Amino acid sequence: MIVYFDTNVYKAAKYIFDTGKLEAIKKLVKDGEIVVLYTDATIGEVYEHIREDITEQVNKYNKVVRKDLLTLKENGIYDISELDIEETIIKTKQKLTEFLELDNVKKIPLNPIDADKLFDDYFSKRPPFENKKPYEFKDAIMINAIKNYQNKIKQPICIVSNDNGFRNSFQKSEFIVFNFLGDFLKYCSEKIAKRDCVQDAIEYGRLDNVIIDYLKNCDVEIDHHIYGSYDDLDILETNCELLYLKESEGEINFLISCDSKLVIDVEYLDETMSYYDKEESRYIIENYIKDREKHEINIELTVVCDVIENENKEILLENFKIIEINNFSKIIELDDNTLLSSERLDTTYSDEFCSQCGKKLINDSINQDYSGNLLCNNCMKADEDGDICPECSRKIPHKYMISGLCEECYNKRDGV
Repeated sequence: MIVYFDTNVYKAAKYIFDTGKLEAIKKLVKDGEIVVLYTDATIGEVYEHIREDITEQVNKYNKVVRKDLLTLKENGIYDISELDIEETIIKTKQKLTEFLELDNVKKIPLNPIDADKLFDDYFSKRPPFENKKPYEFKDAIMINAIKNYQNKIKQPICIVSNDNGFRNSFQKSEFIVFNFLGDFLKYCSEKIAKRDCVQDAIEYGRLDNVIIDYLKNCDVEIDHHIYGSYDDLDILETNCELLYLKESEGEINFLISCDSKLVIDVEYLDETMSYYDKEESRYIIENYIKDREKHEINIELTVVCDVIENENKEILLENFKIIEINNFSKIIELDDNTLLSSERLDTTYSDEFCSQCGKKLINDSINQDYSGNLLCNNCMKADEDGDICPECSRKIPHKYMISGLCEECYNKRDGV
């Protein structure tokens, strides 16, 4: 969660970061639950308020010490001293500085400033410009900085301010506005509780069957084999990580990254034992291999579930289902990068025979004669039936050989 606190938030919390609401905010920041935004203008104004408020409070305190507690002090009943204004201001500012130096507290730039928009809003009396407010331009500059930053990161930003004009400047869906810091803390608590419920559902396997059923119904693309087909897809295990969570009325929509190991039986063309005829642009002989392959894939899935609250005010999640964002969601892509291991199950070879000797072709290379008939390795040699053309590697009858080449290759070389 990303949040911006208006100046009045720090003032209302009395700049106390060791107890109360600001202590809770500091813990959320340290735990990485929220990112707090600020600008130089914000902190400059907070410093002004610190000086004004501390000066007033210290003067009141010192007056009480000097006037009302003088007797107790002089009689040694209480050893109470007056406070130094500058020293107290420095100590208060130091607490704020320590907060601003935390990892998840981020300063955003004030520039660029859209002066035309600024003056148009001013003369049109659009928020934050109000007749009764003397500092509208300063607020408008901070508002501009927040909107510029949101437009850059494309994420929702929470705004906490008790200033109506300031809050009314953030009416778009990209912003979530709160009047008081307590309201924001309650929102954080509820959101974190729901997030933790989702995390528990993932950790304790409540999504496993939903994910496995979804993956088993996905189409599979086999990119590392020619003419690959598959059957018997089995999901061995799934490990998920929550990436993003979004709430709406009565349900939660969340994105998970899912690492899954699967086993699949794949049948594919054995290129080394098949023959492709370039002239006919097809495989004349097709021999196939069947393997059992183990793959590990990563896929991002969007899950939606119902949110209910039981009688003990506990949050419960029910009816998990995976929704498809686009048509590509239901495709599992397998290739050499996803392959973990492979086990040979079977080989399927065509019943082809040598056209010269009649031998069944099993482990022979793909050899052809002049007419395209198949030959075994033993018959693929120069003998009384023909010679081997060095150009096309076919066995050619003697009558079709010209100067050591077959008739076709000779004519091609001679330009005929």
